[in-house]
Amino acid sequence: MWRVPAVLCMGAGFLCCTEPAITSSPASVMSTPDIRRSKLDRSTSSASNQPTSPTNSMRLSNSKRPPKPFNHSDLMSFQATHMGTTFEIQVRTTREDANVGAVVSEAFEAIAKVEELMSEWKPNSEISRVNRNAGRKATRVSEATMKVLSAALNIASKSKGAFDPTWAIFRDVWRFDQKPARRPERTDIERARALVDYRKLHLALDARTARLAREKMVIGLGAIAKGFAIDEAARILRQYGYENFIIDGGGDLYLGGRPSPTRKWSISIRHPRRTHESMGTIEVENAAVVTSGDYERYFSHGGERYHHIIDVRTGYPARGAVAITLVFPQAMTADALATAAFVLNSADTQKMFTHFPAAKWLIFRPDGSIEQNGTDNWVKLTRKTWKPYTSLDGGTPDDL
Repeated sequence: MWRVPAVLCMGAGFLCCTEPAITSSPASVMSTPDIRRSKLDRSTSSASNQPTSPTNSMRLSNSKRPPKPFNHSDLMSFQATHMGTTFEIQVRTTREDANVGAVVSEAFEAIAKVEELMSEWKPNSEISRVNRNAGRKATRVSEATMKVLSAALNIASKSKGAFDPTWAIFRDVWRFDQKPARRPERTDIERARALVDYRKLHLALDARTARLAREKMVIGLGAIAKGFAIDEAARILRQYGYENFIIDGGGDLYLGGRPSPTRKWSISIRHPRRTHESMGTIEVENAAVVTSGDYERYFSHGGERYHHIIDVRTGYPARGAVAITLVFPQAMTADALATAAFVLNSADTQKMFTHFPAAKWLIFRPDGSIEQNGTDNWVKLTRKTWKPYTSLDGGTPDDL
């Protein structure tokens, strides 16, 4: 299963400012009252992938001008556009810190490097070269790309193909960017299904090569490479001594450290159909939080919702879940596991997570039930079920 297109924002969009909480949809970060967020300004960030900078005295190798910060008390916020979405990095520091801008700039460069190596949208990326050589020959790749490909195959195996890095042929089948969107012909779906099989992606770890066994197979790493990019940015921040921060990659979050010595980051879980309603909260430190939902991109046809999360085993949108919020120590793994768990039924989900005991997950099922794991009260829900949207709710489809 994979998200179409390769990179999407979490929930209804990007993080925005509230009083006094920091919010996103459907999982929102709430911090101490003295912390504020500005809305992500896509008009300025989209002009260039290179952020602008305040003055600073720290010189970093190959660094561009550090990003322009939004100053809110002791939280400094920076943004840049990469991987088709807005990344925002917030670092808890002092206003007198002259180095933070250059450090964050290096973190953004690490994200940009992942994009250059692994985006199938860039014709000169390593993944694009692997795709062009499909069915013909192996392609040598970098250590970073091999790490992500290896992780992708491991999760594909543990999920029995619910997560599959060779999904990307479906991007040309399910065209959610078309107006009006339409349901594909079954023959097109079956033709694409025949070209999706993670077992036909062969890696030679020693030689550091990757090969697709069949022509026209296509790798897409959008739902795992973005997580890896977030992990790389977190590594850079910690390398220079910054421990308390938030990295938001189009809605995929990593929360480093704490907002204050006595409190963890607090995440509000929103109702998957009524985003103004909270279902509860979770508390997080040094972990990624990833949410997938059927409301991110979809169209309706014949009274049925067709959303962007495709179960490649059937070729159709997954029907096992409505939304999932997943917490894991690494964003790369969290990103892929959330994709897989959205597709799997309850029994297979639990079986997959036996291989990833550090994962904490909350799944909203179509029948209104809510599943969660763990016995440590990591999530505090205000109710045990959610009410699916129906015409009897008194709402309209706009509520979805």
